[in-house]
Order: sequence, then structure tokens, then C-alpha cells
Amino acid sequence: MTKAGKVYEISGGTEAVDISALGKKLECTFVTHNHPVKATELSFSNDDYDEFISRSLGAPRGVDYKYSYELTAFKASNKKYLSQIISAP
Repeated sequence: MTKAGKVYEISGGTEAVDISALGKKLECTFVTHNHPVKATELSFSNDDYDEFISRSLGAPRGVDYKYSYELTAFKASNKKYLSQIISAP
């Protein structure tokens, strides 16, 4: 759901959904997607994290046969803390 309240449905292939057509409309939005049984790792994929950061998604959600999960963006004031988490061994 976009900031303006618009809802989109995009169908993808067996392992991925290309959301690039929506461009900046996705900034700060709720994006929910499924992970099929054969493709899930019971969590977000690396591609999901990349999309979250590069598109400034507000709260991406994933679901699979066992779990539902969600990411929440840090405020800009927490970037230093976030970079410490990402670079931790």
C-alpha cells in the first residue's frame, strides 16, 4: 500500500517478483509478498534486504508456509547504530 493508500498486485515467476515498474511509488510503503515452499529460507532473502534498502520501503512483509515476518525502517538518527549492526561479525 502506497502513502496515498493505493494498492497494487504484481505477479511474479516461481522465485521472484519484479517490482521495479512501480519505482518511487514504493518509498515508505507496506509491501507484502510470499515465499513459495521450494524457494523459502524461512526468512527474507538477500534480494529482499537489498530492495528494502534501495527502495526505502517502509515495512516489507514476507510470508511462507510456516512464518510471517516484517522489517521496520530505522529513523535517520539511528543510521550509525544500523551500520554497526550490518558490519558486525
